[in-house]
Amino acid sequence: MFSTDNQIAEFRSSVYKDGFGFDVSVFLNSDNTLQVQSNGLLADTYDNFQEFNDDLADKNSLWHTYYFVRIDKKYQQIVQTKLQEAIEKVFDNLGRSILNTQDNWQFDNEPLNNFAKQSVQNAINKNYHFEFLSKNENNVSDFEETEEEFNDEGFKENGTKEFLQTLTDSQLVSMYKVTRKDNPNKLKFLSWLETELENRKSKWNTLTDSKLKYYQNIDQNAKNVAENFKNNLPVTETVLSSIIAMYESAKVEQVFKDEFFETAYHSPITGELEFYIARILYHLSKLENKNWKILLRRQESKTAPDIRIAKGNKTIAIIEVKAKAGWIQPFLSPERYENDKNRLLNGKSGFNPDHLITSSKNQLTKYFDTFGITNNDVFLFLPTLALVHRKKYTTDLDGYYNYFATTSGLPKENLILLSKNKRLDLSYQTNDLSPTNDFEKLLTRLTEY
Repeated sequence: MFSTDNQIAEFRSSVYKDGFGFDVSVFLNSDNTLQVQSNGLLADTYDNFQEFNDDLADKNSLWHTYYFVRIDKKYQQIVQTKLQEAIEKVFDNLGRSILNTQDNWQFDNEPLNNFAKQSVQNAINKNYHFEFLSKNENNVSDFEETEEEFNDEGFKENGTKEFLQTLTDSQLVSMYKVTRKDNPNKLKFLSWLETELENRKSKWNTLTDSKLKYYQNIDQNAKNVAENFKNNLPVTETVLSSIIAMYESAKVEQVFKDEFFETAYHSPITGELEFYIARILYHLSKLENKNWKILLRRQESKTAPDIRIAKGNKTIAIIEVKAKAGWIQPFLSPERYENDKNRLLNGKSGFNPDHLITSSKNQLTKYFDTFGITNNDVFLFLPTLALVHRKKYTTDLDGYYNYFATTSGLPKENLILLSKNKRLDLSYQTNDLSPTNDFEKLLTRLTEY
């Protein structure tokens, strides 16, 4: 039912901010506390499910409108009690509105009378159709829907089709998949979903085909790199050139520049770079018959390394990928650390570089316990030292490797730099690539596992 063994609940597509959202996933920790993923809408941890459900209902007052919900059965009573409260509150508030507006809302001493009551009645008659079965009628589970009776759990046809048009593509696809799986007898609603999907298909095809071709080109380049490495050819210069090409492709927004539109920054390429390195490893595994499984940004036990290499049930290596390292400069540059530390001590800045170093180190070392590996198996992939090495800095290349070993707790060889040119910025075309052999050494080490 869930994507991981410790997941106990999932809520998708609530009415939220004139649209749909507030998606929440809940996981049970080993100490019986709860870990929650909600993009910052809720707390990250809760002591128990009751506390979580109370906070969800408080933060999202329309939580009872979720379209897709899956919950471990042992929490059913908690959820049903809270859901009953929410539904009763809806009707309580409608009742208050009807009573309060009847006499107490006045316009030049003229009361609204039955306006609210009639509005509720009209809304029900116009947009909704409710089936309330008596004790002598069939159970809901025995109720066989007909084309005439089915109204998408309350929506009439026109209202339902308008509702479907408001969904995002991902929400629409999710709704279609869930309905086909859990309610395949709802033929009319499925036909409406299929019609809406078909209406969007031509738009998707154009965008999807273009994006797919781009990633296929990256994948082919990755395959070429793996093949060249197997043939004992240097590959780092090719990788550097490919990264430059990724940056150039990210600048296509500039084509749309005119008198009324400008863009200052290109899109980040981190996602493409992670995919590129992961696919090199995938193709290398195939060529070397290593039977690796390459996991790209896949979460396990609340951690999601950029790239994880597994063989059987054992993790053999983790690679964190950085396109650039501007925001973690004190972690990689001793001179930047000294500069930031002095500014802190002199009261010129509130930024403490020690906190950043601790956080960055923990980002790398947290994998030891989770995946049963050592510091020899975790690597930081960084194409160049652009933004790290400044014009007046005197640290040489070996100094950066040694400093990395100090701040990270990893061997200095586990910093994978692609260029000896400390000032090389791959977001600009250049011929001064000065490749290292770090990447070749990394691939050699991995093939020895």
